[in-house]
Amino acid sequence: MMDEPEVFKSKVQYLLNENIDLLVTTGAVSMGKFDFIVSSLQDLDAEILFHKVAIRPGKPILLAQVCRPGRNPLVIFGMPGNPVSSVVGLRFFLAPFLREINGQTEEQPLRIKLSQTTPKPRGLQCFFKARLETHDNNLAVRPLSGQASFMVSPLVHANAWVLFPEDGTC
Repeated sequence: MMDEPEVFKSKVQYLLNENIDLLVTTGAVSMGKFDFIVSSLQDLDAEILFHKVAIRPGKPILLAQVCRPGRNPLVIFGMPGNPVSSVVGLRFFLAPFLREINGQTEEQPLRIKLSQTTPKPRGLQCFFKARLETHDNNLAVRPLSGQASFMVSPLVHANAWVLFPEDGTC
């Protein structure tokens, strides 16, 4: 039912009048035939703060806001429909946003040596599911096999994320 643009727009219109400041959606944010979130938000005069970032997985993530006179804007995070892409969006975009608006300190990453050479595509920051392990009293992190964004089962075995910078191939 929510896969219909008019239904989505009417739900957002309803939420604009409620005491809700944050909306998180999943799916329909890419550029396919059935991806209507961006155009629907534009129809509602939303300001698209960003849409599509140079990351993998999760590239089509969206952040928008709809102004409401005399009130906080309705902030909208549009997560990709792919499960792992949504997890990345929640973990690395929504969670820091929530920390910020709640006055919490910024999370500090650990810098730990990779246990193996790991290829990654150039030009994209990559978030790899990983295992943090101890070898000879030293911490190491091992990217797991199964990094494709549709592969959910490696999330069960992951206890860490490896963030690879946009530049380089590691």
